[in-house]
Amino acid sequence: MNVLDPEFLGELSAFLKKAMRATYAGNGAPVSDPDVQRPGFKEFVYGDGEWRYRDSYTGFLTSAGQEVVWYNDIPVWTQSYAGGMLPDYRKSELAKRCFAFLKDALVHGDKTIRFQARGPRVFQHDEWRYQCKYGESGLVDFHGREEVSHDGRPVFFHHFFGGVIIHQEQS
Repeated sequence: MNVLDPEFLGELSAFLKKAMRATYAGNGAPVSDPDVQRPGFKEFVYGDGEWRYRDSYTGFLTSAGQEVVWYNDIPVWTQSYAGGMLPDYRKSELAKRCFAFLKDALVHGDKTIRFQARGPRVFQHDEWRYQCKYGESGLVDFHGREEVSHDGRPVFFHHFFGGVIIHQEQS
């Protein structure tokens, strides 16, 4: 397995799109307590053939998490993220509405045509706007920031980074 092979990266990108739509962003259910690998975290799991995905995060008004993809039980890709509601907007009801919009933004776009680190570059619906800024290096090595605005005011952000994992035996 060559994680840098364009065909493998295409399969990984397509799998990530399916996994995202089946888990948190697609309103999938978190795993039950006995299956949680990190106590105090919510975790979402998806599998398809040789591919497995786990998104594990903790927090609400501020949060941190990590997504991992395995191929044949070997970790091949990861993304870490952290951030949350900006201090002036740390209100539970606004946060719930923000996160519902965030989920909607994360499933938009088409990850099978090109890599999207989180959601599309821009997504807007009613008074909500999502913006995602990241470099063009793609799935292999990336970092950036996503932001949600409400009525033109930034209310939420996440910093994120990640990429493919190249193990010693693959180098």
